[in-house]
Amino acid sequence: MATKERVGHTLDNFIWGYINIGVTSIMPFFVRSLIIRKWGMEYLGINSLFASILNVLNISELGIGSAIIYNLYRPVAEKNIEETKKLLALYNLVYKFLGLVILGIGLCLVPFLSHLINGEIPDGINIYIIYFIYLINTIVSYWIFPYSIAVFQANQITSVNNKICAVVWLFNYTVQLLVVICSKNYYLYFLLLPIGSLAVYIFTGVKQRRAFPQYVPCKFKKDFFTSNFWKEFKKRVVGMSISKFRTTCRGALDTIVISAVLGLSMTAKYQNYLMVMTVPAMLILYITGAALPSLGNSVAIDSNENSLGITKMVCFVVEWVSVFFGALLMCFYQPFMYLYAGEAGMLSIQTAVLFVVFFYLKSISSISDMVRNSCGVWWEGRWIAVCETICNLLLNIVLVYIIGVNGIILATIVSLFFINIPLETCCIYKYYFKKSACGTLLGYCKSFIVAFGAIGITYGISVFFEHYGFVGLLLDLAVCLIIPNVIFGAVYFKSEEMTEMKQILKNVWKNDIKEKKNMKSTSFVKKSEKSIMRKVASMFEKIILGLLWLPWKYGQIKNCDDFVCNLMIPITQAIEKKSNCYVTYNLYPKYANNLNEWRYGHGIHASDTAIIMQGPLRKEEDFTLETVRYYQKVYPEVKVIVSTWKTEDMAYIKRLENEINCEVVLSDAPENAGVANINYQTKSSLAGVREAKRLNCQYVLKTRTDSRVTMPGILEHLVQLVNEYPIYDRQMGRIILFNAYLFLPFMEFGTYYFGKIQDMENLFDCKLHSGKVEKGYADKLLENGVTYKQLYKEGCALNWVMKCYAERIENKVKCDLNDWWNFLSKYTICLPVAYLHPLWVKYDYNHEESDMIWMYRRKILGSTGVDNTMVDYAMWNALKNKQFPDSEQYGNLINLPMR
Repeated sequence: MATKERVGHTLDNFIWGYINIGVTSIMPFFVRSLIIRKWGMEYLGINSLFASILNVLNISELGIGSAIIYNLYRPVAEKNIEETKKLLALYNLVYKFLGLVILGIGLCLVPFLSHLINGEIPDGINIYIIYFIYLINTIVSYWIFPYSIAVFQANQITSVNNKICAVVWLFNYTVQLLVVICSKNYYLYFLLLPIGSLAVYIFTGVKQRRAFPQYVPCKFKKDFFTSNFWKEFKKRVVGMSISKFRTTCRGALDTIVISAVLGLSMTAKYQNYLMVMTVPAMLILYITGAALPSLGNSVAIDSNENSLGITKMVCFVVEWVSVFFGALLMCFYQPFMYLYAGEAGMLSIQTAVLFVVFFYLKSISSISDMVRNSCGVWWEGRWIAVCETICNLLLNIVLVYIIGVNGIILATIVSLFFINIPLETCCIYKYYFKKSACGTLLGYCKSFIVAFGAIGITYGISVFFEHYGFVGLLLDLAVCLIIPNVIFGAVYFKSEEMTEMKQILKNVWKNDIKEKKNMKSTSFVKKSEKSIMRKVASMFEKIILGLLWLPWKYGQIKNCDDFVCNLMIPITQAIEKKSNCYVTYNLYPKYANNLNEWRYGHGIHASDTAIIMQGPLRKEEDFTLETVRYYQKVYPEVKVIVSTWKTEDMAYIKRLENEINCEVVLSDAPENAGVANINYQTKSSLAGVREAKRLNCQYVLKTRTDSRVTMPGILEHLVQLVNEYPIYDRQMGRIILFNAYLFLPFMEFGTYYFGKIQDMENLFDCKLHSGKVEKGYADKLLENGVTYKQLYKEGCALNWVMKCYAERIENKVKCDLNDWWNFLSKYTICLPVAYLHPLWVKYDYNHEESDMIWMYRRKILGSTGVDNTMVDYAMWNALKNKQFPDSEQYGNLINLPMR
């Protein structure tokens, strides 16, 4: 097969392999974190233990699959369909038999399960039921279209299986998340595993039948193959089975020893660290896995020199990527585990270092695995696998009692470094490449020194940043992206492999541009597949964002000072460096029992004042109830009145009345809501004011049930303001408005008002808006370019109350700036709403420490020429002294469209 085609298949396999690993590696983190928080570490330990036991059972496959795939490369490359069908018949027969063998051995292990668990089993869990589910999940791959994946691999298009796995397991893990969150049924959670496996193999089998209908296994006959084939085949199977046993024991027996000696909790912690390491390790395996079909094809039809060139190129890429991921692991291991499992779920920094060394050596050893699987050098290296397995197992048993879990990892490192890598490399070079392996081993030593030098330097730089915060993690990521890649690239810049890799990338880029110009219906990647890739990319963007979201969703910020120092301050500093704004932030107590008594409660007396909270009850986080508690604690002598509707939750209303002795006023909902529900606001506000009047209150602060005024001592100050600017005509005192528009007549914020009881009653005793307003009415007006003058005539939520009130006390007013400024100067005091330090949790505006005018700039007046300046205290003083702006200059603003 042409080199260009091999590169194309390799890249396609590589891309879809990474998409698949994104699903099968990232999604389990969500599931495991939920299990830890919902069920506990012990449940996760059972999960890890049974997975390891059945991984050991998988050695009964004996490497037959790899041996048959090796034999498939040549007939597939030569289009020998009959020979291929014979091999598939053998594959199908052997795998179905092995499924029975695994089922039998698995059942024989049932009496010994309890002896593999040190400590108590979680309550309500039957370990035998879970074990049987795991056993079924294991044998599915042996009985359902077992040969289909082999067909795709021999044809160098493993991307098909990766696409199917990505979609099926994304759906499966999503359902698992829902089960953990909603049902808390451990058995239902585990039943999803065999269901997912079954779906993968059925879809793969169907796809294979459609893509390669000629490759269907025929009925097996023993005389299909010669005696020489059986002799070589048996040798390869024995060698491969020993190698597979070694690889399986490397991970599975480690977990079993930890469970038996150190218990389920330590098993879960170890598995958490192992799973983090497994993500980059699987990415490395997908590099070698993507290259494996191409290397196998080269072995079948090309020279050894060509295969050696491919091997060196893959080795160079694996070394480089391993350095980057090693640095990433070193910098991220502990902070990520802190966010993921909490301090109780963490192991020591020494354990993290050992896992990084383990990862790098495992990545290097995967190169030998790839070459062995493509060229068939299994029998020749059988004793290497036996020695490594015995050494690893003996060291596990000895070191676990001496240094605990670190001994398990150290045992694997020793067996990899001193046995696996040097001896396997020598074996492959001796029996296949027919060359000395000294140059390659020296290259490994050089890469080892460069790797851990780069990782050490990267970690040394990263310790200057705060780890336990998202900003610290982002800074670590930047360091890991730059430092190890720069170091490795500088060391190998003039190497033969670097030159060849640059040439390959250059050729791929040129070919990609050429294909785009000539692309028609014969495109290698169909339009539907491109669409899928875009959707998958979007999905992974959400998953990555979810990784940032998850720890805060299910975790707790135990120390607010740490949260501020680790997150808020670095974020504000970063924004300031990249923008023309200074950024501030504030923290408000969520619950009344969080209040600072001295700051919020001392010396405040406003016994003749009422706070009216008007509107529908907000039950999320008990916001309305906690706001009442807040006001009661800060203003113990103030009457707090909640004015709402008879249709609200009566149980919640009873809580307000009984738990915190709050005055609650219930009203019938108006028949016509009016524009933007303005009739609801005026009717409930009026009912609350009249209740305050009944309680002999002299002043009223009107707020909402979904907002909170947090400025300490604000009520006394507002009373002083009203008394400081007395009025003797038509009102008992001035009404304080918050965020009144300077150039839009009678338009103001409408959420907060303060004034004397009589004036507040007159203000809300206005006529109801009579128009029948459909949903989206205001948006349609804005889309049609309505002017403010037209909006004034129609009436809107932000001008209806003030417009009606002005018409009553001034007899007749019009949409005129001079009328508006005269009204403000005679009857009101104007303040910015930020004066109250308000929280309005219904929207996201509470996160903005501006005067909340940006809300209107964004949502209502965004792209108009209308000046939406708000009247602050200084401007109001100027108006009060008849220092009006030039009405001729600004008068035409009301005739501009408000798009």
